[in-house]
Amino acid sequence: MEHDGDDKDDTTLVMVDEPETTRKKSTNSRTVSYCVIVNIRTVPGKKERTGSEKDVKELRDIFTKEKYQVDVQEDLSRFDLEDLIADYSRGEKLMDAEKFIFFLMSHGNKNGVFGSDGNQLNVERDVLQRFNNRNCRSLRGVPKIFIFQVSALI
Repeated sequence: MEHDGDDKDDTTLVMVDEPETTRKKSTNSRTVSYCVIVNIRTVPGKKERTGSEKDVKELRDIFTKEKYQVDVQEDLSRFDLEDLIADYSRGEKLMDAEKFIFFLMSHGNKNGVFGSDGNQLNVERDVLQRFNNRNCRSLRGVPKIFIFQVSALI
């Protein structure tokens, strides 16, 4: 995350994982596009992220219109967020995925993002690595997009 000297910075980090070009897959075996939207409005000791519900509604509307299967989660604790990530990255749920988009909106800082309980997740270790080709075999060869919208207090 970049910081411009202001105490508060609303940063959006976009990570795209390119599909493996060597993987061959049946054209009709992967037919579902998934969009997971996690919005954490309330973090202890931080200002409530008012207005984020509008972002969620607009994202849900856009991706539903584009025929994505949309899963919206609100105010998850770190434990619940880790559980959600594990549920998606471990296997069966994404076996038919042809595209995967993951939005995480919360407060955070250079060390990571906060769950609703105030505990932090490290973006690289606790989110991105869970969905890499080694740890998430069901998304091998599938385009993956991760967007982190973080109200940073650095």
